[in-house]
Amino acid sequence: MAETVDQAEVAIERPKQSLHSSSIVRAVLDYWNMDWRTIAGRKRLQSISTARIMCGYLLRRRTHMSYCEIGTMMGRRDHSTVMYYVQKCGLDMIRNPAIRVTVEAIELSAEALERDRLDRQKSERSPV
Repeated sequence: MAETVDQAEVAIERPKQSLHSSSIVRAVLDYWNMDWRTIAGRKRLQSISTARIMCGYLLRRRTHMSYCEIGTMMGRRDHSTVMYYVQKCGLDMIRNPAIRVTVEAIELSAEALERDRLDRQKSERSPV
C-alpha cells in the first residue's frame, strides 16, 4: 500500500501552469452534465461523488488554492475531505486507466476554457 500512496503523491504533484478555478469547475460541470449546486450539495450518488472528487483533485492540482479554500468553495467541506478527494483520485488514476483518461479529458477542457477566458480578458482590455 505504501508504494501505491507514494505513486499517488507523484500523480498529484502540481504542474507549473496554473488554471483559474472557474475554468476547472466549468470543465467538470460540462463533462458530467451537472450544475454547481449538485457538486457542492450533499447528495452521495456515485456519479455526483465521482465528479466532486475529480473537481477537488483538479482544483488542488491545477490552482494555488489551499485545501481549506477548496473545501469552502465546494459546499463548506472540511479541508480533510478535500485531502481525501485528492488522495482518492490520485490512487484511482493509478489503478484504473479509464479514470485517468477522464481526468485528463477534463483537464484538457479546462485548459481550453482557460485560454478562452484569457483571450476574452485580453480583448476587453485592449482598445481596438
